[in-house]
Order: sequence, then structure tokens, then C-alpha cells
Amino acid sequence: AFFYSAIGKKDEKLTEELLLQEEMSQHIGAVLKKLTPTQVRRLLMLADGASIREISANEGVDHRAVRESIAAARKKFMKYF
Repeated sequence: AFFYSAIGKKDEKLTEELLLQEEMSQHIGAVLKKLTPTQVRRLLMLADGASIREISANEGVDHRAVRESIAAARKKFMKYF
């Protein structure tokens, strides 16, 4: 009986973790919808490891424009988290 109880608790904890992950994913998705397509694209490139200067070179814009765009996107994100 103890063995089944321990397995049940593990399953319950895993289910709770999965539900929390799903909730977080939905919340992130909702916040991403509030960003401009440019902000989303730049955040994704940054998350993939590109530098601000690499993103600016890739898009043919000044690095300050990319930095400001990402800063504004982060600010929006922090507003909801």
C-alpha cells in the first residue's frame, strides 16, 4: 500500500508541475501577443544567442534601434510578470 501511495504522490506532483508549466506557457503566449512582430522576432533572435549588433546587422538597422526595441519588449513583459 505504501508503494502505491508513493507513486500516487509522484504522479500528483508531476501533474501539478505540468499544469503550472501549461499555465505559464499560456501566460507567456498572451504577453507575446501584446508585443509587435518586430519585438517578438528580435527577442527570439536574442534568446537564440544573437547579440544586439548581430540582430541589427541582420535587419539592416542601427544597434540602438534594436536595443530600444528589446528594452521596450522587456518592459512590457515585466509589466505582466
